[in-house]
Amino acid sequence: MQHRVPILCVARQVRTSDFTQFTHILASDKNNLRDLERIKPSNATAEVRLWGSYLDDKPIPDPYYGGTVSYESSLHISAKSEEATQYLRMVSRTCFNK
Repeated sequence: MQHRVPILCVARQVRTSDFTQFTHILASDKNNLRDLERIKPSNATAEVRLWGSYLDDKPIPDPYYGGTVSYESSLHISAKSEEATQYLRMVSRTCFNK
């Protein structure tokens, strides 16, 4: 764990109930954003936006497909945004305090 980033949650598909359960749903790129907007129910209360909108509106590369280099890039981009960091803290509390 070079960067001391714990990965303790299990990923899953977004559910329509997430749009009312959470306050924010962040997409890494425009394709994911489009997919989220497509499944977003009419009673959604969550704000749906690009994670990169906290920075420069550029997509954040998916580290899953790019190996270590992509992970490093994603980590550095994500760490630049204090708002995104605050969001991650909120997600961490939600994820770990079950």
